[in-house]
Amino acid sequence: MVNLVFDFYGVIYTPSSRSVDIELVSYINELKEKGYSLYIFSNTSTGTITKYDNSFHFLHFFDSIIPTEHAQKPSRDAFDTLFYKLNVRPEEIILIDDGQANIDMANSLDMVGVLYTDLDSLKEDLDKILSSKK
Repeated sequence: MVNLVFDFYGVIYTPSSRSVDIELVSYINELKEKGYSLYIFSNTSTGTITKYDNSFHFLHFFDSIIPTEHAQKPSRDAFDTLFYKLNVRPEEIILIDDGQANIDMANSLDMVGVLYTDLDSLKEDLDKILSSKK
């Protein structure tokens, strides 16, 4: 089973536009329709994420939000919380994040880390990764 884990700030939420990336949310919907488990793993508070959902209605695509309440990414404690909450092995997780340090930590823990730069690159990277996991 593959679990797709997205960061919020810098991935779903675009600081430059101060908005949720609607095109990315559309792609996330496609991934959900294909049966993938989707999560938000973020240093951003659940309250802030929920506030943006009130305007952009994206949370229903996700199975859960895993906030880093007691330890911030890229700390090992934050990732241990993710593994505990999802109850899966690290190699069953693909992390999509805009922070290189978070990707480096994910990769060191046997997760697959995808550095988010733009939607087209993400689609290309995920297509390769997901086709190799079938």
